[in-house]
Amino acid sequence: CFADNPSAVRFIAQENMQRMMTEMDKYPDLDTTEAIVRLMSQNVFNALANAPEEAWTEVRLDKLLKESNALIKAAAYKKRIDMQNQTDVDIGIDAMKQMIFDAMAHERPELYAQVAAFLESKRGAEESQQGSEE
Repeated sequence: CFADNPSAVRFIAQENMQRMMTEMDKYPDLDTTEAIVRLMSQNVFNALANAPEEAWTEVRLDKLLKESNALIKAAAYKKRIDMQNQTDVDIGIDAMKQMIFDAMAHERPELYAQVAAFLESKRGAEESQQGSEE
């Protein structure tokens, strides 16, 4: 039993932490929660793949399905929250840009005209570059 062997528990914890860090190094955009979900999914898959045939007769199907469903829901919830947070950030950025441009147009119309012309020239350059790549 692992509880009787604290050094084994520490070793497993260190190994899991190392695996998580390796996963995060492979995928820099991965956050800690996603890395943990990936590791748990890998561990569950390995346990299922390596389970002896007699172990399957002892597992209740409804429990297995419930646990699998919980893992899937956790991953979907995380993805939905990430998308919602990104939408909130985008809305905030758009509102800030609108506020800046409104204030600039009202208080410094010459600066507003220069910035608008600069942005328009950059957009035109970007569009022409994309057209030449196609």
